[in-house]
Amino acid sequence: MSTDTLQKFYEFCHRVDGLFCDFEVVEDEKKWLNSLLLPEAEGFFKVIGMQKNGSLICFWSYKKNLPLEQQPIVWLDSEGFPISVFSSDVPTFLSILPYDTGAIYDILFAWQEYWNSSIKRKTPTSKFTKKTKMYLEMCQEIYPFHQQFVEWLRTEVGVEPAINPAQLIGQAIEHFPRLDIWLTENKLIRRA
Repeated sequence: MSTDTLQKFYEFCHRVDGLFCDFEVVEDEKKWLNSLLLPEAEGFFKVIGMQKNGSLICFWSYKKNLPLEQQPIVWLDSEGFPISVFSSDVPTFLSILPYDTGAIYDILFAWQEYWNSSIKRKTPTSKFTKKTKMYLEMCQEIYPFHQQFVEWLRTEVGVEPAINPAQLIGQAIEHFPRLDIWLTENKLIRRA
C-alpha cells in the first residue's frame, strides 16, 4: 500500500457525513506544523491530519532517500508530550485509527514514560491489551460513523482494526529513532 491508500482515506474523510473518530484533515499544514516546530523542521514532516486539540499526525522523513510511504508516522503533541513515532506505515496507522486518537495518545504516553523510566516494569502492551476492546466500544458509542469507517477500511483498503494497537505502537517506537531526542538534538521544537 502506498500514498494512494492515504488519498483514498482523505476522500473518505471528505465524503463521510459525520464523525467517525477524533481525526481531522488539515488544510493549512504549514501553519499547524509551525505552531509546534520551528520552520527549519518543515522539510522533515508532512502533515497527515490532526486531533481536534491540535496534536499533529505526520510522516517523518528521517531518511532523505526513502519515499514518503516508507517513512514512519509520528505524533506531535500540542502540549509537548508525547512526541513519538507510532506507526511504521499507512496501513498500520489506519489499523490503529479505529481506536481513536485518544487511544493513540494514551498508548504513546505510556510507552514514552516506559522508555524514559530507569525502572522497567510491564510494557504498555500488557497494560493496554485488556483495554483494547473498551476503546473500540467507546468509539462505536461516541462516533455515529465509526462503523462506516471500519467497514470502509475492510472493503476499500483491506485493513482490519489492529488486534493489539499497543504492541504495534511499541514495535514502531523500537524500530525507529526516538523522535523527541532527534527534535531536541536538532533544536527544532518551538518553545512557548
